[in-house]
Amino acid sequence: MDPLSGANEKFVGLTFSSLMDGEGMGEFQRPNYDLAIVLDISGSMSCRFSSTGAGETKLQLAKRCILAIFSFLNDKDRLSILLFNNSTEEFLPPTLKKDLDENAFKTALQEVGPRGGTNLTSG
Repeated sequence: MDPLSGANEKFVGLTFSSLMDGEGMGEFQRPNYDLAIVLDISGSMSCRFSSTGAGETKLQLAKRCILAIFSFLNDKDRLSILLFNNSTEEFLPPTLKKDLDENAFKTALQEVGPRGGTNLTSG
């Protein structure tokens, strides 16, 4: 009973489980990922986080995050990267990690620089 209104209350309890809960993860391992990353390369991504103008830019941090995510992928995971500013550009089509030249990927990603404006409706 609700102590304020005096109305009767009813409660429902739900529990969810999957193969990936608890011991299931060890038995079944994680599923392979199909990961799509959309990276903003508009001019505002050249801004630095510090008000003093020192430190890394938003884009540098975003690229560092992509490389960190990349390091956790296994060979059967698929990665794709789309760049956007005032238009969109496919940087990396859906590709299995095992099929990527890791050094070439990292070099190409580091060469991505900010340019253009932002067009969120471009797709």
